Amino acid sequence: MRRRRRENIIGRVGKESSSVIIYERNGYRGLRFADNDALVQGVMHCNRPLDFRSEYVRQQLAAALCHPGPRTALCLGLGVGAVPRLWRALWPNLHIDIVEINEPIIAA
Repeated sequence: MRRRRRENIIGRVGKESSSVIIYERNGYRGLRFADNDALVQGVMHCNRPLDFRSEYVRQQLAAALCHPGPRTALCLGLGVGAVPRLWRALWPNLHIDIVEINEPIIAA
């Protein structure tokens, strides 16, 4: 059985029923819902701004690279902000609109 390293909880945002835990583990920072440990919003490295542990981010990058020079983008769901951060690194002048419906994620 593989041991899971303890996470260092550095914050909690939101109401008890729908709060988000901000944690750090093994050099990465992540967001997860308090009532469901398996529902992770995203994970990013604390010192390497484009190091994300997420298949979703890889898929978004693949889709984004299909266009040689986008001017605008819409990001549905913010998570840890990996997708807009990645887009900003690739295209510094890109206008990005973000839609997020979960208040604790926005606050975190």
